[in-house]
Amino acid sequence: MKIRNNNINRPAKSKRLLLQLFAMIALAAAPNCVYAQSLGFHYKGHSDMPLDSRGMQQTAEWHYNYYLPTSSSTMELELPFVGWNSTTNDLEPYGWIRWYDYTTDLKSDRLSVYSSRYSVLSSRKDYTSKKDIGLIAGTLSASGRNYVGVNYNKPSGADAADWAGETIACDVSRYNDYSFKQVSSGPWYNPTYTNYVEHEPTLSIRYIFHIKSAAYLAKQIKDALCDHSRAADLTLEDNKRIVFGAKNDAAKMTLRTNLKNSGGQTYWFYPLSNATNGKSVYATTENQKIKESDFQSTIKQAKYIRWIAYNEDRTKYCVLTNKGNQFYDFKVNDLKNNTLGWCYVNNNQSVRTPTDIGVGHTAYIVAYASDGINMCPIANFELFLHSGYPKTKQELTDDNDLDRTLTYFDKRFKQKAEISFDNKNDLTRPTTANNTIKMPTGFKSSTYGFTYSELTDYYSETSTSRQRYTPIHGDYGLYKSANLDGVSKFKNGYKWWTNTSPLPTIYDRTYAKTGGKQFGHFLYVDASDESRQIASADFEAHLCTGSQLIFSGAVADYTQTGAAAPQVMFRLYGINKDADGNVTDQKLIQSFISGDFSTNTKTHQYGKWYQIFSKQVLQKSTGVSNYTTFRIVLDNMCKSTGGADYCIDDLCLYTQTSKLDVLQNRPLCPSESGSETAPENITFKLRGIYETFQAMVDMKESKLFYRICDENGNPVNGIDYDGDGQADQYGTARIPAKYDATLCLPKYAADDKTNVPMFENDNSGNRCLVIANRNFNLTPGKNYHVSIAYPSEDNADQPGPWGKSNEVCSTYSDPFQIVKQNIIVTDVTSNVVTVVRVKCDGSETANLTLYAKLETVDKVNGGKVELPNVQFDWFFSESNCKNDINTNGVLEALHHFRDVYPSATTLGNASGVFTGADRTLLEQYIDNGRLLITANSTISKFNDFGRFEVAAIPIANTITVGGQQYDICTDPMMFPLTIVKDGPRIYTGFKDVTYPDESRNLRIGLPQIKAIIAKADGKLLVPMTRMEDAESVTLENGGKVWISETNDPNMTLTSGQAQHIATVTTATIGKNDATIGIRFNDDAATRLREGYMYELNFSFSKIESSASATCPGEVFIKLLVVPEYTTWMPSTATNATWNHDANWLRSSPDEICSANYADYGEQRTAAYLPMKFTKVTIPTLTDRIYPNLNEISYRANGIANGYDNIAYDMITKWTDNTADHSDAGDGIFGCEKWRGNLCDQIYFKPEAELLFASHLTYNKAYVEKKLTPNTWSVMSSPLKQTYAGDLYVPANNGQEQSEAFKEMTYSESMNNRNAYPIYQRSWDGDVQQVIDNTTFYKANHDGQIEETTGNEITLNSAYWTHVYNKVDEAYAKGKAFAVKAGDKYTEGAKNNSFALIRLPKADTQYSYYDSQSNTNVSATVQKTADNYRMQLGDDANDHTMQLLQPLNKNVHEGNSYHLVGNPYPSSLSMYRFLKANTAFERSVWTFADGKFTAHAIDTSLEYDKKKDVIIPPTQAFFVKVKSAETVPDNVLFNASMLINRWVTGGEKALTPQPTIILSTSDGTRSSQSKLIVSAEASRDYVEGEDVDMLGEGNIAEIAQAYSVAGSQAVALNTTDDIDWMPIGIVAGKSRSTDVTVSLNSKMLRKMNDEGGKLFIYDATSKKFSEIADGMQIEMMANDHGRYYITTNNWVVPTGINAIRCFSPAQGTIVVAVLNGEVKQAKVYDTAGALVTSSRSTAGERCQLSVQQPGVYIVKATTMDDKTETFKIVVK
Repeated sequence: MKIRNNNINRPAKSKRLLLQLFAMIALAAAPNCVYAQSLGFHYKGHSDMPLDSRGMQQTAEWHYNYYLPTSSSTMELELPFVGWNSTTNDLEPYGWIRWYDYTTDLKSDRLSVYSSRYSVLSSRKDYTSKKDIGLIAGTLSASGRNYVGVNYNKPSGADAADWAGETIACDVSRYNDYSFKQVSSGPWYNPTYTNYVEHEPTLSIRYIFHIKSAAYLAKQIKDALCDHSRAADLTLEDNKRIVFGAKNDAAKMTLRTNLKNSGGQTYWFYPLSNATNGKSVYATTENQKIKESDFQSTIKQAKYIRWIAYNEDRTKYCVLTNKGNQFYDFKVNDLKNNTLGWCYVNNNQSVRTPTDIGVGHTAYIVAYASDGINMCPIANFELFLHSGYPKTKQELTDDNDLDRTLTYFDKRFKQKAEISFDNKNDLTRPTTANNTIKMPTGFKSSTYGFTYSELTDYYSETSTSRQRYTPIHGDYGLYKSANLDGVSKFKNGYKWWTNTSPLPTIYDRTYAKTGGKQFGHFLYVDASDESRQIASADFEAHLCTGSQLIFSGAVADYTQTGAAAPQVMFRLYGINKDADGNVTDQKLIQSFISGDFSTNTKTHQYGKWYQIFSKQVLQKSTGVSNYTTFRIVLDNMCKSTGGADYCIDDLCLYTQTSKLDVLQNRPLCPSESGSETAPENITFKLRGIYETFQAMVDMKESKLFYRICDENGNPVNGIDYDGDGQADQYGTARIPAKYDATLCLPKYAADDKTNVPMFENDNSGNRCLVIANRNFNLTPGKNYHVSIAYPSEDNADQPGPWGKSNEVCSTYSDPFQIVKQNIIVTDVTSNVVTVVRVKCDGSETANLTLYAKLETVDKVNGGKVELPNVQFDWFFSESNCKNDINTNGVLEALHHFRDVYPSATTLGNASGVFTGADRTLLEQYIDNGRLLITANSTISKFNDFGRFEVAAIPIANTITVGGQQYDICTDPMMFPLTIVKDGPRIYTGFKDVTYPDESRNLRIGLPQIKAIIAKADGKLLVPMTRMEDAESVTLENGGKVWISETNDPNMTLTSGQAQHIATVTTATIGKNDATIGIRFNDDAATRLREGYMYELNFSFSKIESSASATCPGEVFIKLLVVPEYTTWMPSTATNATWNHDANWLRSSPDEICSANYADYGEQRTAAYLPMKFTKVTIPTLTDRIYPNLNEISYRANGIANGYDNIAYDMITKWTDNTADHSDAGDGIFGCEKWRGNLCDQIYFKPEAELLFASHLTYNKAYVEKKLTPNTWSVMSSPLKQTYAGDLYVPANNGQEQSEAFKEMTYSESMNNRNAYPIYQRSWDGDVQQVIDNTTFYKANHDGQIEETTGNEITLNSAYWTHVYNKVDEAYAKGKAFAVKAGDKYTEGAKNNSFALIRLPKADTQYSYYDSQSNTNVSATVQKTADNYRMQLGDDANDHTMQLLQPLNKNVHEGNSYHLVGNPYPSSLSMYRFLKANTAFERSVWTFADGKFTAHAIDTSLEYDKKKDVIIPPTQAFFVKVKSAETVPDNVLFNASMLINRWVTGGEKALTPQPTIILSTSDGTRSSQSKLIVSAEASRDYVEGEDVDMLGEGNIAEIAQAYSVAGSQAVALNTTDDIDWMPIGIVAGKSRSTDVTVSLNSKMLRKMNDEGGKLFIYDATSKKFSEIADGMQIEMMANDHGRYYITTNNWVVPTGINAIRCFSPAQGTIVVAVLNGEVKQAKVYDTAGALVTSSRSTAGERCQLSVQQPGVYIVKATTMDDKTETFKIVVK
């Protein structure tokens, strides 16, 4: 038996190691101090940004690592200027150079000028402080090393590996807006050479040189190679996985080492013995691993970089070059045609070129530092090769790259980061004034200097190769256009290096995406030859093994022909930040490189946008699940700055966390859509990345379980997964241990086929495992997803936890439906078109071309895809009629025609199946213009006007796109189309907004429509932005407004009155009118339905002075009717966006408890997001995310950023302070721009929540709390004004079911505090207190006091107040209290499983019965508008939501437990709460529905949500103040503690540990004590691992079980040893108590594996009882030291090892001997004074009492005079 001394503060071994490690990391990461200087020369610069935390100018920064040579006393510090070694050219900076000590911001004594003869550097001083600030030169004539270079002079001791190093900086500027100060006069004075600086110039960049010793570098290289821990990098420069999309085997991409291997950036290394014989960075055997013993002891200097490559299985390698340099231009041909040959790694023998190289495979590259003889690995690169190389938009179209379009990305994936360079406040056409952005937005995102177009330097005035508006080397600028006539040509102050003829003009990508309607900006960079960061963006995400990343960006080459072409790399980092947002930890996850544009593009075009693209899967080795914050960085990878001039824009990162693809083989045809289940020949292929599956089962052969679920997560019934003819709960598949291309699926998983492969590659080259490929009898129109389970920990033949989307790192598919073939009609920019304007000149030519795309199954990636270039014939309905092609014989005749003439564009003669009758019928419809025989995917001519339903009929039943054949249904597909004459134009919208398209949405509610109708002059004023081609127009048809299109299934659009919905209120509209008035018909409020779209249309004609007729014009506005009552229901389980239409449903009558509310009686579909008048219900959800609000930024013109087209919607105003909510109370409603985060009132169902609610604009909030009758719970209110008297419910059933959003007041007819009481009490207030067990004090409240005496530990010392009826007791700031609904005598509770309280109440006066005076008493409270406001922080304008909740001052001395309430309408992370409130121990206790639970939270570890404790809204919890801490006055809450309850990251579910659970219950309440066995834990008490027992029964008021950790009785005990573990019961009275003993499955399995048993030993009866799961055993409460859990039933320890000493209850110490008797026990205080002593009366144990809590020393002596000393804490 293993017994340790009781040292309660001694961390477990594993924790001590972690603490030591954290301390080392903290010391290593501590930054050098920058001394506070009073330096006046520092200047904000033209950016006007404040000085940084060091008091220095903010600017771009680039860091170098330099290593002092061992053989020289000096080292040159080089600047990255072209011509540095001789004469620099005019594209380098000439304005300012300053060299200085970066740590002190002053001159460095280690620096000397490189050339004393030519140097223009001189020591200069700060004018304010007169301190020497470094070597400085300004307004240079040359900037090479002789003129501005410096040497660093090595100090003594700097050759040692542990030399601390030094940091030197050089500030550089192309500008000369500095100022030197004259401080003397005389004939010798020259202001150019004065040595005082008044202020520095605007800086371009700061170069920072971190100088270390060569020995330090050599040691770092060696240490990295020898660290084989799981998370370690393989080399010092581990570049992880790089994904390269290669056009062909000759396409180049550049690899580089971090150092250029010359000068101060030379590699120094310890040579690796046998470097070419069996040792490998990518070791496949233990012998191949590099160990410290493999190194020689003498440091060498590298002359070359040796590059080698390994094949995919890493058993073979080839040398790429032995004497290379920093750069290596890799191409696949280097592997396939290697001139030096391939060798085996293990024996260096020659071998044939392996086959596992090239596209679709992974190559492993290693760079060695070499002196020509000796070598050592310094860098490694894992290259995954696929075929996604850069392409222009036209090339993507020509190659049918359907899955590379932004439309596809937006529909299929979730955008996580976007780097756009647009100035959202200016999306207008480029001019000379706005073509450039004048100021940088910050300097953290780029390491390039910003081009300040408003500054000049003297050089640019005379240079032909540099101009003020464009960058020089190492600079960037932001532009709307380049080479645009009159705006951005050379004569306008620009120098663009592209020299093709004609010079290409280029716009940003916003211009292309909006069809020229908006103009943003792009970034143009004159790149350096260093791998510098061009741009970056941070984002939050839950990523994990198997998550997919999709990168997309646009790059245009703007270099001279033949110069260095663009090459860029995306790098993804996992990062951690401190509270100020500074990065404290960064780890490279994965990268993607574009390759060299000159070799990796089809046709290397200049001035053309290329899409760079990558789709990659995150590997387990990345450790991605350890991060939730990420940074995407765009790096330049060009080898030279001679060229490398390019444009960048539209950088996007998308993610997909689902790990299973569902691929449907063919679409459901329109004619099959009425089927109950999908046809048998529609199959679904279920597949996932093989490596992901392997990672989940530790690379072993394993079963895999899968099931298809409905949208609510319930398994679909009736599926026969295993082919036995019976329905199954789930299917079973196989995960092979190794890849085997010959394996096929079993017949039952492949629709009875025997040749369906189990393995295949996806289109990115990832190897996939297919688990099924068959029909599943699914129903069209329903939502499904596939859930995967891996084998249970307990039984490998049974499934463990099932995957679901809110457990983002589990395995599941995206939601899917049976894909039905559909037609999508768009313009050239992919905007859906429903209206076409046709010219009035008789040409029948439309203002745009319609592009038809076939939406069908994506057989490559799953889901849907839009196929272009599908050829159609077209059949038009008659105007305002349904299409009759399926009933008039045309379809059959057309099919006959296409059978004979498959590609004809004119009607041919009758032939074969195409009969004369067929021809006559088709000719009839061709002649009347309804049938178009085009065999085309576009239409641009129309010969009729009106509203039509158009049928698109595919002419072929298959099409091949991108090498993939797709099946096509030749059924007609319908789409609506309105064709109007292209007359004058009226554009609705706001005059100061540049719209991305011509479509306009206007949001309105039925309350507003009703208010308009109610007033004779009521109307809606639609803003008008402009009128074209007319000065004024007159309304046609009497100004009638029609409904031209709708998605309302109840509305049938036919000609006549049914379409008429409103009228324009004026007969004419003038060009300068600001608005158009629309008055709705009297029946509009009954015809228009909430949640639907209605397209409004009215026509007008131009007012002419002549009598000649003109074309009419038409206006179309989509009216979105926003529901007055909406309910949150996220479209996917993890979509938390409040401002997203798809996340809202029109409320049902049941949800708002209203019998009078109109129920549409149909399946609810997405409605529209809330407006100012909307009353929102947040329901109780499980496994679905609650809404999450973010702060919305608005542009100068009021348009919201980040919300795409919804931000351009017009919103009908809602005014709170007028009776009808119109602008002035007269029924006239204006419009305003869309603003988000709005509602009128919000109603939270029980435990529903809203994250970051401080961003919500609202008027009232309601909250519900569900309680279990006759059961105590603890709760809090998230509302500002809650009183005890507000907690009342209907007497009949205890459930508040009155209509939602209505004021509630106490009603004698419904409410009765006596018939259905809500009992309340507070924690440790003015309660009865026991003094010396003889004197008692009464509580200061109503209630009966029970007085008893004696030494028995009883509930008399309970910390709860008695139940009070003090109705005016305020529960402010989330104050917690205990609550119980009814009791066993409450009639209303007997047949109802819950009580339901709704807050707030509107009562300001309460009546209650006073038990002392036996009279009714009234109490008055003050309630304001805050009664309906949420508690969102002490300052309503502070979005950190900081709130200080007063901590209750406990009456009982020594009670260190405190009850704390969650004050927010959001869940709280206890990990983050305890991190911020350091006075509390790392434990919390929860008590809800009678269940009392202790939780340990180790805040010293990195955050893991699966180990966190989440406190929902309206809940409370207990904390304990640390023994050495002063009780704080307040508890701190803030927004950083908020957490979404139902979304969990992390690689796997927590692996359960073997656990014993001891439970007690009184029938309605229960208490648990857990004993967890973990090899990493300690038997001692460890905070964060073990949790105290709380209050000795005072909280739950029932018996509580405990075990002992160290010397403390605990409710949660994590230990490595349970043998002879003391257990016991604390209760109000010493009586026999039933204890239920439960063993979790891991404990049962542990016992089974080890062949062991567990027993409870009773030291009084000397009997053993074998433990069985679920057994009940009687234990005597408060008989401490009597019971033990042990692993045997025959050996009882004796002697000193048998003594136990612990404190099970307040003021109590127990000494017990397992086998023997206690002779004496003495208790001393820490000063050595005797406190108490006792001789045993029970023999084997004795119990001692102390009056004060604290630390004591206990000396226990046995009858055989053995003495043991214990240190013990007593509560």
